[in-house]
Amino acid sequence: MENGTKAARLIERRRRHLFFPAHAEHRAQLGRFELGLASVALTLVCASVAWAATEAPRGSVVLWSGDDQWVKIEPQDDPAAAPNDHPAQLGVEAITNALGALQVRLVDSDTGTESDRPVFTPEELGNLAPHVASGLAKAGPRQDVTFSTIDSRPLAAGGLIRKPGVNAGRVFYNDGSLNVIFGELQSDYRKKNVYGQRSEDFTPRRQGSRSEATKQKWILAARPGLEFHSTNDGAIRNDWVVIDTAVARSEILAAPAPAPDAATAPAAAQTAPRTGTSDADLEQRLRKLKELKDKGLISEEAYRAKMKELLSEL
Repeated sequence: MENGTKAARLIERRRRHLFFPAHAEHRAQLGRFELGLASVALTLVCASVAWAATEAPRGSVVLWSGDDQWVKIEPQDDPAAAPNDHPAQLGVEAITNALGALQVRLVDSDTGTESDRPVFTPEELGNLAPHVASGLAKAGPRQDVTFSTIDSRPLAAGGLIRKPGVNAGRVFYNDGSLNVIFGELQSDYRKKNVYGQRSEDFTPRRQGSRSEATKQKWILAARPGLEFHSTNDGAIRNDWVVIDTAVARSEILAAPAPAPDAATAPAAAQTAPRTGTSDADLEQRLRKLKELKDKGLISEEAYRAKMKELLSEL
């Protein structure tokens, strides 16, 4: 009986092998399907890695910092914003010309006279331009270059009393133009007194926003090559300026030549006999000297020497 059972099982196994060859084919198809799934998964992983390398926002990268100032690469402030044209290869000279073309409009409260003052001092431009150029070249499409700088400026046009001011914002390149959104435009430097000493500014810097305009104390002056961003509802953003770098350069080159440096003036002119001058004339010369210093056209040493010479005429 037992031998008969074993024989029946053997016959059944052979029958299945002869009449159901599709079972082996099914296993082969299943193997090919699993291999296809693995290939698709690998493709998706590679695509996601490539997107992360070019499109996904990354963390903050500090390019330069010092004395409560900095230049950083940071994610765009608005996740819904269009990607920037980054990385962008703009030279230091192009950045210097573009940022150097920005000016604020000053209005004398007594006379109503208007005048323009550069947004950035020569020292600020020296700190910003190389690091902004480096940041734009390294940033991805979902990243901006943010900055914060501090320098002293006259309280009024031609004034001798100076006060530290803060510039802060974000820079990005798009559609062939350099965009600058200001969060701080020559704002007061808000430092706190800690244990009798002046410490760093504890108030967070406003870095500028695509979605909401930041109210500023000063107004940016309109100039050739500069446009103010227009929102979808037609509103003009005075805190967001779009700079044509080519036009900005031509404006810089077309600017009047600066007056000769007082420190390099001919010796004969400096030692010429003095003639009587009126108070108004002397005041005008003092203002001109101060203007040359503020524009970085003469050194601090030359400014002090010439100031002492002019004051000796009183």
